[in-house]
Amino acid sequence: MPITPPPADGLSRRELNRQATAQAIAQAALTLAEADDWAAVTVERVAEEAGISRRTFFNYYSSLEEALNRPLQVLMQTAANRMATDHDPADLDILDRLLEGITEVLSLDLMEPAARVLLMGRDNAALHAAQLITWERCVQTLMPPEEGTPAVRLYTSTLIRAAIGAAQAAFDAWGTHLVRPLSESDVERLRSTIADAIGLLRDGFARPSWLTEEDLASCNFSAPTFII
Repeated sequence: MPITPPPADGLSRRELNRQATAQAIAQAALTLAEADDWAAVTVERVAEEAGISRRTFFNYYSSLEEALNRPLQVLMQTAANRMATDHDPADLDILDRLLEGITEVLSLDLMEPAARVLLMGRDNAALHAAQLITWERCVQTLMPPEEGTPAVRLYTSTLIRAAIGAAQAAFDAWGTHLVRPLSESDVERLRSTIADAIGLLRDGFARPSWLTEEDLASCNFSAPTFII
C-alpha cells in the first residue's frame, strides 16, 4: 500500500513532485526491507528500485533508516498539522488536542505501512532510533512560539512532551502484539490504547479501571510504590 500523506490544498507542482519522489524512495526501501534481510539493503538498491540516482536519495533522506521510517513520519506529521491548524494556539487543553489530532487521522491506509515499519523496528536498533527522532520532531512541531512568560513556556513544553510520550508508549504497547495483515479492528485498538495512555496523564496517573490485579501481579515491581 503506498505511503501517501493526505492531499494538501495549494501545493505547487514542484512540491507535489517532491512528495511523490520522497514517497517512491520510502516505498522502495520498505519493499526491499520486507523482501530481503535489512543488512542487504543499500542506498544504491533503493535508488535503483525507486528509479532515481544515489545523489537524489540523499537530497531527501540522510539514511536508509530515515527513508524507511517515512510512514510513521507521515502519520505523526499529519496529526501535528491537524492540531496546529484546527485549534486556537492559546488553547492549553493539549491532552484533548493531541488525542483528537492523532485518533482523527488514524486510518487503515496510513497505519498499514506504519505498522509494517513498527514491526521491523522491533529487532532493528537503527530503525528504532529513527522512530525516536520522528517523535521528537512531532514535539517540536507542536511547541508554541517562544512567547509568554517562562512559567507558561515550561507548562506547555512539559505537557506537550508528556502527551507525546504517552502516545509513543501507546504505539509501542500496540505494536508489541501486532501481527500482519493489519485490520480495521487493529486501528480501533490503537485509538483505544492512545486514549488510555493520555487518560493516565489527565487523571494524574491514578490507577485506571483497565489495570487489573492480575496485570499488577505480572510485574516484579512493588505495586504500592508505583501505582497511586
